Amino acid sequence: MKKKVVWALIGLAIACGISFLILDDYYARSRPRQPNPTTGEIYPQVAGFSLKAKVYLTSLEFDAFYILMAASVVPALLAGALNAKWKVLAR
Repeated sequence: MKKKVVWALIGLAIACGISFLILDDYYARSRPRQPNPTTGEIYPQVAGFSLKAKVYLTSLEFDAFYILMAASVVPALLAGALNAKWKVLAR
């Protein structure tokens, strides 16, 4: 059971990380480069690892971006801590 928990957390971290990268690329390619107060796109963000584009997001998009980034880090750290305690995966 402990091994399944660690692997599930690792899988969740990978899935969230991939989703974050896809969302980052999507924002870099589809969001405006200038603020647009009428649509609420006023939060600046550098998006796209290869493009490095400064884009403007809505409040919801901005929050989702950082929640997804944290959601990819937290399960990985938790899996590492649990594995160190339980020693279920070989080093």
